[in-house]
Amino acid sequence: MKKRLISVVMAAMLILLADCGDKEYPEHTLSTEETKQAADKQYNDTVQLTEKDIQKMNDDKAVFVYGDENYVTTLVGKYYDEKINDYEDAVESLNGVASLIGLSAGSEFFCVFGEQDSKGYTYYTFQQKYGGLTLQYATLKVIVDPEGYAAGLSCSFTPDVGIAEEKTFISEAQAESIVKKQYPDTDFKYYTDYTQKSAVTFNARTVECMVVYTSNPEQSVSFDMPYIEHFVTYAGEYLTSVPTSSIGSAIDDAYKTEDYFKNLQAATYTGTVKLYDGSSLEITVPTAYNSQDGKYYLADIDRKIMVSDYAAFNYDNGRLDFITSDDNSGWDDNYLITYYNYIRAYDYYADMNIKSIDGFETPILITVNMCNEKGEAENNACFYGVNNGWACFGSSQANRYGEALDVVGHEYTHGVTRSSMQGTKYANETGAINEAYSDIMGNIMEMRANATTDGSWKLAENSGETLRSMSNPNLYKQPAYVGDEYYGANVITPHQYNDNGSVHQNNSLLSHIAYQLYKDGMSLSDESKLWYTSIELITPLSDYDDVYACLLFSAKINGLEKYSDKITELFEVAGLLGDRDSNAYDTKKSGCGRLEIKVSDELAQGCDFVGVYSVASDGSLTYESSVCPDVNGRISVLIPAGQYAFIYGHVTEEGVQSYGYQRSGWASGTDYLVAVEIENGKTTSLDDVS
Repeated sequence: MKKRLISVVMAAMLILLADCGDKEYPEHTLSTEETKQAADKQYNDTVQLTEKDIQKMNDDKAVFVYGDENYVTTLVGKYYDEKINDYEDAVESLNGVASLIGLSAGSEFFCVFGEQDSKGYTYYTFQQKYGGLTLQYATLKVIVDPEGYAAGLSCSFTPDVGIAEEKTFISEAQAESIVKKQYPDTDFKYYTDYTQKSAVTFNARTVECMVVYTSNPEQSVSFDMPYIEHFVTYAGEYLTSVPTSSIGSAIDDAYKTEDYFKNLQAATYTGTVKLYDGSSLEITVPTAYNSQDGKYYLADIDRKIMVSDYAAFNYDNGRLDFITSDDNSGWDDNYLITYYNYIRAYDYYADMNIKSIDGFETPILITVNMCNEKGEAENNACFYGVNNGWACFGSSQANRYGEALDVVGHEYTHGVTRSSMQGTKYANETGAINEAYSDIMGNIMEMRANATTDGSWKLAENSGETLRSMSNPNLYKQPAYVGDEYYGANVITPHQYNDNGSVHQNNSLLSHIAYQLYKDGMSLSDESKLWYTSIELITPLSDYDDVYACLLFSAKINGLEKYSDKITELFEVAGLLGDRDSNAYDTKKSGCGRLEIKVSDELAQGCDFVGVYSVASDGSLTYESSVCPDVNGRISVLIPAGQYAFIYGHVTEEGVQSYGYQRSGWASGTDYLVAVEIENGKTTSLDDVS
């Protein structure tokens, strides 16, 4: 679908100022004195457009989405009269909307790449800098129509960031020691080669910091996040941490990964693999012969895909222990089917002109025998970023997820979205949106390849372990709409105990819409175009309002405007537009009552949760679900009418302390729990927790 216009990161940084908005600067940041002098000038002599001005340019058909700080995060429509021929023109086009998107004097950003789709639309992607550091999650996209005019933009830049003062940073070693002091008893592996300077927006302020990367001991819970980014301020304060799919690195080209394919000779293997259900499948896959060692490799020379051992690569300094055979036979069935399906995922996106995960043909490494550092198999599958020059995927022998093309496509899509958006904020709404895109694209991929007989849009049904249903999310304890049973509210502190803010639980909110569009008559081909093009439009901080606007934009680009009203209807029915907190609190459902609990601000900022247990007539308990305090310190959840017991889990450094709801209220321990009646259509309020 797209053609890369810029093959490498542009060696130019642009400072948005009235008299130099069209100039190029060397890669180094301007000195503090120079930027201060520049900031003394009026930052934008261009007349600033209002929403009314832009609506007039678009016959009142422009779409605006505003973020929490009342700056535009998505604009669908023309906002600039001149033609845009290159990324410099794209920057120039922003002058008139600077006040709308929060660009102020000294705003620094650079062009990462430009790309063009099969419809002739061009997408220029920029990242924001602050004091010479690239801001986390700060991406801006300028979209240009086939005639060369601005068609819209999306923006997750930190607004009004100002000009950074020069500061002295602590050393890499000092930053790592601060993380170790913060987590003295946690068995982290530290990736010291990647400790680096950066900047992050934290509690609405931009903070310069050192980023320290460690392993994620709970990666099996986090699912796609094998690392943790720890942020330490330049002054030595431990700030926060977030799980991440990959380790940040600017030296991928140094690894010369393509060299591994140069001296190999193409071969093929045809054979029968036994599937999880006992049936057999004949497949043909590319292999490669290495004359230097006389072995065959599970490798695809054309697509640049190789299969290697997970533990060697992840726990032995990036050692590549490739999967080989002496005579091109005897390959492990699980390796083969996983490799086969990653090739199919590659081809699915290559048909849209995206070779590898990024369009740059970055070599792909499928690492098998996924395990922890003790060598114990992880029951998981994952994309874990671009590391040592490889786009890395993990596959386990503890499951047969590699047999399910929707799971493989899910993981592959994580790579595509991360590349397109230039990052992922894997928490709360943005994390759930990211997971939803992977489910949607993976399922469309599987159905279009005729690799399933399932018509109800289940995930992983061909592995023997179905994980989710996009047609009926409640079947697998997921919500169909905001406030539904199993809905998880946004939390202050994303963590393993709350699934990073219910990213896997709430991904059904968007994937259920994809299923309903299909049910309403949208073809799989059109679904693929609709959702993929919207990936090109969103940023790491795009919420449901932004995604809605981008889907309408995508429908326009792909000639699917007849579905615009249906998309609007589905988003409204799902409660995804506007004040989602209020939508959740107000939701009612036949056969359900509502549970209400308020917790203290201190507890709401932690990782606490309430376990919900149904109570049988004999008094026995059955675990049903967990709910967490939202950003307002409120637990408000729909539960089917019946008898329940509740246990409050308070997470400490020593572990989880449990408090049961007893006749006198919350008390330490889980003995003498009282059965609470949840009545149909009524709200039951328990004592506050402090």
